[in-house]
Amino acid sequence: MKNNIRFTIVTILFALLPALLISCSSSGSGGDDDQAKVKYKVELEDGRVECLTRLKYRDDNGNLRTFYEIDEVPWSKIIYVNDGADLYIYAEVECDWLSIYLYINDRLIERENSYSFRDIEGYLRIDEEGNATFEEI
Repeated sequence: MKNNIRFTIVTILFALLPALLISCSSSGSGGDDDQAKVKYKVELEDGRVECLTRLKYRDDNGNLRTFYEIDEVPWSKIIYVNDGADLYIYAEVECDWLSIYLYINDRLIERENSYSFRDIEGYLRIDEEGNATFEEI
């Protein structure tokens, strides 16, 4: 009799195990609907890194980062930000054709081209369903 009860309890636990694992894995921090993945990207037509003289962007804390020396192009940076975040990227070149990109959740939102400098600035908006959009300034 005791063996039947133990067997029944073990069977129930094994039956519930997949449901418990699924609920625990979905409650992690990876799928936050209040945040969006933002990718800044800079490309140069000839890829000559010495042509890129200045690069600025807002990081995930809203701080403005400025670089005067870039190790390689294309350059990209991924940040995770909340609704209302100020998104900004600026690039300046001396001797090459410049393209800058803004992606939100892996979708190209904005692309700007220039032979001198270019910027993209605006705000991230996330609606109640978790859809992220870009509001240009």
